[in-house]
Amino acid sequence: MTLKLHLIYFGAVFSGWACCLYLYYSRRSRIKQSERVNNVLFFPVRSGSRDALGTCQKESNVYYLFGVISKATKSIDAAVFAITARELSDILINAHRRGVVVRILTDNEQQGLSGSQIQQLRRAGIQVRHNSSFYLHHKFVVVDRKCLVTGSLNWTNQALHGNNENVIVSTADDLVQPFDNEFEYLWELYDPLKV
Repeated sequence: MTLKLHLIYFGAVFSGWACCLYLYYSRRSRIKQSERVNNVLFFPVRSGSRDALGTCQKESNVYYLFGVISKATKSIDAAVFAITARELSDILINAHRRGVVVRILTDNEQQGLSGSQIQQLRRAGIQVRHNSSFYLHHKFVVVDRKCLVTGSLNWTNQALHGNNENVIVSTADDLVQPFDNEFEYLWELYDPLKV
């Protein structure tokens, strides 16, 4: 009988430890997943619709997008076809002033676009490179090499406030890394000393 009691006691203790380990690792997994960001934004936000933050404010997706880029602490690598939105230009300049490394790849022909912010970015000391042929039609940003912002959205006022556009914000490494690699490849390709 004592052997049977010992086995029951051992089984109960083992089950308790197994439960504790399961709860610990499942909670740890949930915490890591909650740190992972995967949001889809649509522009313009339809009145009454809820955005990635769950709010109904008409411009909340714009503010969310601005916030993601503004939170950069180390780097902002942006490959965008056109930049005419002053708010986004200001975010890049402010980040640069805070010591964030900001690098911009843009389309050669779009630099001269009415309202282009490229010269303001250059005057602020931000590194800007452009293609020499074909269109640089990318629309993506890698923030701190950990967060990807990509979609159909050009960095223009029309895109932010009028066009039907989409943006995906993700911290999934399997999405971020290929875009980070593409940026690095294009940055070297469009090095003015090599072109």
